Amino acid sequence: MTETLEMHDYVTSKSPIEDLNTRIKVKRGFFARDWVDVKTFEFADSHCVIKTDEIYEINSPITLSFHLKLDLDDIVIDEFVGKVKKKKKDCSCFHYYIDFKEGKGQDSEISLSKIRQIGSVIKKKRNLKAKINSVSQRNS
Repeated sequence: MTETLEMHDYVTSKSPIEDLNTRIKVKRGFFARDWVDVKTFEFADSHCVIKTDEIYEINSPITLSFHLKLDLDDIVIDEFVGKVKKKKKDCSCFHYYIDFKEGKGQDSEISLSKIRQIGSVIKKKRNLKAKINSVSQRNS
């Protein structure tokens, strides 16, 4: 059974998604912006949950980049703007629930299609991993 983290009325896994590299664009000065790596704990067609020490307010926009590593062809979204809907303090960091529904990408149709692809692949991988774990536990 997986451990869970509750974000008010939302529940997510405590372990980050292994093959998904997620970055957020952070303002560092008047004109300077940097990409910062963050951990993603949940990813679906409509949202994701990330963890970072950067501070965002509810309903503020957040620029993300996703790179899902696959054996044949990686799925990459260079830049997508989502909206922070929920946040939960965790030590010196925050878990943020990012909504994709109101978001926009460089080409929104393609970005939303890639978000659906990433969500589908992650769901299949997690289901397969859960089946393998349950079979190995029965055989132990």
